[in-house]
Amino acid sequence: MATWQERLIKQQQHKSVAGRSGEEDEAALEAILEERRRKNGASHSSFLVIPRLWVSKKYGGLLLACAEARVEAPVLTWEELERLRVRLTRPADGSRRLNYEELCRARRDLAAEGNSRGFEAALSARRFLELPRDCHGRVSARDLYNKIDRATCAAKTRRALRPYARDGSLREQELERYVYDLIPDMPAAQSMDEKFHAFYVFTAVRRFMFFLDPRRTGRISIDTLAASSMAAELDEIVEMPAVLPSSTKHPPPAPATPLLPSSSSSWFFPDNAKRVYSDYLELDVDHNGMLSKREFANFRGPRGDTRLTLAFADRVFEEIITYRTENPPGSGIVQAEMDFKTYLDVVLAFDNLDTPQALNYFWRILDIHKQGHLDPLVINYFFRDVSRRLRDDGYDAPSTADVVDEIFDMVKPAHPRFITLQDLQASGVAHTVILILVDVAGFVAYDNREHLMQGPDDDDF
Repeated sequence: MATWQERLIKQQQHKSVAGRSGEEDEAALEAILEERRRKNGASHSSFLVIPRLWVSKKYGGLLLACAEARVEAPVLTWEELERLRVRLTRPADGSRRLNYEELCRARRDLAAEGNSRGFEAALSARRFLELPRDCHGRVSARDLYNKIDRATCAAKTRRALRPYARDGSLREQELERYVYDLIPDMPAAQSMDEKFHAFYVFTAVRRFMFFLDPRRTGRISIDTLAASSMAAELDEIVEMPAVLPSSTKHPPPAPATPLLPSSSSSWFFPDNAKRVYSDYLELDVDHNGMLSKREFANFRGPRGDTRLTLAFADRVFEEIITYRTENPPGSGIVQAEMDFKTYLDVVLAFDNLDTPQALNYFWRILDIHKQGHLDPLVINYFFRDVSRRLRDDGYDAPSTADVVDEIFDMVKPAHPRFITLQDLQASGVAHTVILILVDVAGFVAYDNREHLMQGPDDDDF
């Protein structure tokens, strides 16, 4: 006779296939729990009043088993997604709308054509109700397809990640193994030197860790990974065909899932990963595989125009760096050095200044005293280096007091004497404040903003 946990798993599996409603699930669960209460009461009357507080270990895998049953639910293939797209949208503009009856008709037709059960879950009533409807109760076919496409990509990614995960999450090393195993199936990486594979993996995985592990726990849940736009972006790169020679007359057919317009500029694109690594090697003057503080100070940023201050470089090596090496070897002189993964964090922070993750990264460096706020003395400490570099280059540097006042006017903090992280987040100018304090070129661009925005003078006509 089936135990109650086995029956619950069976109900979950049935739901995955048949797309049952929430009310039916609740009724089935209540029936199972009622039977359990009846059996407990028969074994001892106290169970009718006092709930069971301890469960045998043999029930410990129940939730995992239910989750596995849910993961094993039918998922649309790329060919089925293409059939769905053609069925829902018109080639002209894709703006067709459909009501629930039309959705049910499409579900029946598509399921009958390929004898597939995946369409039952993809075109369910729940999916329809998740979308905004017009006054006629219709939803956008394009929105519906995009939602199904994202859900399908997430489900496929979740399945692909499961063999690498423990307890529903992946550590950085486990995620690296996953990306490494993707390389043979990535046409865009066919020309990649095998010696570069490890550095490509580091580059790809570091972006996941930077954005999806803000607390720096060293792990990311499978659900978070699968639902992220970055996972979909990586899938696009994996699916993207290799670049054809110019003499090729007949390119292969396009993939069922349209490529993102920005695929070639993606962080995950192999050529972009090579560029980031080449910049790192160029900074590594002594060729020891890591960057000293002096070498890192020559960092030019993603666009090649960054000029870091020594104060910022000092703080990065105080706050972030963990490697200590003897340089030169045998000299007894120990200095901090930056490895490639730490360098990738710096690149990601500068390349995504307007994101909360980048702001949190820079806040760790700017908040010198770990007081949770920046006061005029801290701002003065960082801008003093900017001012010195400007004078060395022959420019007139504004007074530090004026810059402090201007930053406070820009941010409008809740307290008149200091700026908190929350103040910066709410100000909308956090990226500007960061560049003013750590990047000489960033301050010059800000200081010349009015001149750059002006149109041509009348004398030019």
